[in-house]
Amino acid sequence: MAGLTVQCRDEMGDGEWLMETKLAIESQSPTVEELIRTRVQTETAQHNAELDRGRQFRGLVTAAPSVTSELNGWHGRKREGKPVDADVMLQIALAAYEQGDLVVLLDGEQAGELDSEVALTDGGLVLFRKRVPLVVPQRNPGRKRTKYEIEQ
Repeated sequence: MAGLTVQCRDEMGDGEWLMETKLAIESQSPTVEELIRTRVQTETAQHNAELDRGRQFRGLVTAAPSVTSELNGWHGRKREGKPVDADVMLQIALAAYEQGDLVVLLDGEQAGELDSEVALTDGGLVLFRKRVPLVVPQRNPGRKRTKYEIEQ
């Protein structure tokens, strides 16, 4: 059976349109989880294949920004993209869906539970509405302050 292509659009809860992309789907009736998984795996694979372009990752879940480089500028340094872990992004997206922070609308109709099948049409619109930004937590919280610094 041939797959189909759907139009994916991201927007925030207030209706702000973030981005739009096309997504190839293998099955005509995947589950909601498979739809989210395909979306995350596709965009992370595309990003990781183009690390030499130096782009910051933009997708359903976004990576935490590297504040130091943005504040200090890039003068004299080559900008390199950082690899993104699809499994981490997927866990964040699925948790957000279960908590209601991510809503999936298929041609205007809200999708059900993660394990429920959805009927897709070729060229149909899949809207990913984020009530809050989905961001990977930073691993390095920064420098720890000493007791002396806190007391001052």
